[in-house]
Amino acid sequence: MVELARRAAAVLLLALAAAAQERGTTAQPGGRLLLMNEGFALGEREAQACFGASAGPRLVLSIAGETPLDPLGEASPAGRPGSVRRMALAPAAARTLDWTPLEQALGEAALIELLDGRWVDWWQLGSIDSRATPLALGLREAHRRGTPIVATGAAARYAAASSVVPYAEIGRKSANPRRVDLYAAFEGLGLTDLALESTSAAGDSLERLLRVFLRSPLSQAALLHGRSALLLDERADTARVLAPAGAVWWVDVHDARRQRELLRGGTISRARDGSTWSAGSNGRPGGVRQIAAEGTAEVELVRVLAHPRAAGSAGARAPESGPSATPFARERWQDWTSSAAWTDPRPLVLRSAGAQLTLYLDGDTAWERGTDGAPQGAPLLGLRFDAAWEFPDPGR
Repeated sequence: MVELARRAAAVLLLALAAAAQERGTTAQPGGRLLLMNEGFALGEREAQACFGASAGPRLVLSIAGETPLDPLGEASPAGRPGSVRRMALAPAAARTLDWTPLEQALGEAALIELLDGRWVDWWQLGSIDSRATPLALGLREAHRRGTPIVATGAAARYAAASSVVPYAEIGRKSANPRRVDLYAAFEGLGLTDLALESTSAAGDSLERLLRVFLRSPLSQAALLHGRSALLLDERADTARVLAPAGAVWWVDVHDARRQRELLRGGTISRARDGSTWSAGSNGRPGGVRQIAAEGTAEVELVRVLAHPRAAGSAGARAPESGPSATPFARERWQDWTSSAAWTDPRPLVLRSAGAQLTLYLDGDTAWERGTDGAPQGAPLLGLRFDAAWEFPDPGR
């Protein structure tokens, strides 16, 4: 019996992972969706820019026992006093919960907020025995009819199509005992087709996202850091970046070569605060393009290798080594997603005892044109990378 239960759990875990990794474009265009890496206060002007001037009842959902920051405070989306209803939900009581008051509140709300918690908390509240609960169904219906939704922290990652989740958080182990990866991509609520990852989550590095890319068909994600957010308007096919004290990167390995311990030819693009992007090909960051604020024209880009600052000798520069620090730690690679760092165009190799990250420019790498043609600190678009790991002891 124990062995049968163990096999059943493994099958369920594989099914969940497969659903997340093979998920197609199924999100229905709906109301605006603000996904915040961590909660930060929105001023009246920002709130109006995000959600318009209409006021109405607002529903704020959080996890019982927590007191997360509410980005909108006590104000309505227009900054005027409005009706705010707050409900704290207990994941452990999901099976016995009376859903009626919540269903009614979801149906009446002019704006809905999901605040922080853990990914697994929202997952337990949104699905029981693989069936969507009234919370999940109500949120999807509210989104379809155009109700704006704000989600912060882990709730934002749950609201997306999928995100990287530690096996430990859901109390399970990898279905393949010969692999020691600690994370997998799991399907979320699916209010957008975008996959979302955060440097604030456990691990705090690019590595866990890339290793999920290596092991699965999942090939694109938005990586958020600090006080940053994406305002998604899927009816207009746009994503606006809010990063007052943080950063947003698009990471894509759609065209990369996957080998056992190697990803070759991925791209990472840094999004400027206030920039607006068009998702292009089904929301795949490899197909995103930066557009003008009014959404009517593409931003003019300068190809890095065509600019005088990129002139230099060929070949790789001396590698940067740090045996005690993974090359995927944000502090090691983030500065290189800015044009100011590339006074020397040769590839950069970041190394540790068991891994290597190579960053390099190619003919598609570009930056947004500034007044001088090469603004200091301009974010790079389409910076190439290769990621490699040491072959582990049996069967990683």
